[in-house]
Amino acid sequence: MEFIDLEPERPAALHFSGADGLNCGFEVERLSDGRHVTFYGLQDVEKLQGMPLPRRSEWVGEPAPWGNGEQVGRWVSVPNEQAIARRAEVIAAHDAWMVERQAVKDRLGMDAADEAEEEACQALWEVEKAILSTMPATTAGLVAKARWASWDELPKATAEVWAKQVTADVIAMAERSGVVS
Repeated sequence: MEFIDLEPERPAALHFSGADGLNCGFEVERLSDGRHVTFYGLQDVEKLQGMPLPRRSEWVGEPAPWGNGEQVGRWVSVPNEQAIARRAEVIAAHDAWMVERQAVKDRLGMDAADEAEEEACQALWEVEKAILSTMPATTAGLVAKARWASWDELPKATAEVWAKQVTADVIAMAERSGVVS
């Protein structure tokens, strides 16, 4: 939560306008006062970086050789200098903002914390995998496994896997004890 308080404000250059002529998407953020702001998000800027430079159609004509004031010519595709400049502004603002945000993350140690969280999650997953695959030897073990399976914070798919395993364990324990044949 500290990052939210310290995060640098998104540069105004990242605000979206249909007049930009960049032909890419945008994101919408609802401000605390209820207003909505449209801006170029990370994926939009990545798309801009991979797109060819913006172009526009321009009429290239000349007076008709028959001299009655008519024009002859054709439409040609030319670089859209205004859109190219806006594209460069958006990309530069985004890159500078990402550097500022990373500096705050570095100061707070967020990358190290994210790595530690990932390692802890991996260790927990290994323990859960071992518990899930172990057949309880006692009723107390079965109850402990069932309590974990019924924990409200488990994602639905995970809870279903655990519930099926606990059910299989109950059946196996009953069969081992001779209650069910």
